[in-house]
Amino acid sequence: MDREQRAATVRRALETLSDRDREVLLLRDAGLSYPEIAERTGLAVGAIGTTLCRARKRLVEAHETEERRQGVPGDREERRQGVPGKREDTHAARG
Repeated sequence: MDREQRAATVRRALETLSDRDREVLLLRDAGLSYPEIAERTGLAVGAIGTTLCRARKRLVEAHETEERRQGVPGDREERRQGVPGKREDTHAARG
C-alpha cells in the first residue's frame, strides 16, 4: 500500500467517527492542549482524556476495518507480535 492509499484509508476511517470524536482527535493532533480542546468543544477538561482514548480506539478499529476491505493482510495484533514475513519481524531478526 503506497502513501496515498494509506492516507485515503485513514481519511475514510476518520469519516466513520462521530463528529465529536473526529474533532477532538484532530484538535489534539493540531497541538491543542486539553483545556484548549475543552474550550472549543464545550466538553469538560476532565472528559478530554477519556474522549481521546475512546476516539483513538474507534479510529484504530475503523482503520483495521478499512484495511480488511482493501484486502490488506494481517491485523494490528499480528504486526505487533511479529508474524513471519512482516517488516517488524525482519527488522528484529537483524538485531
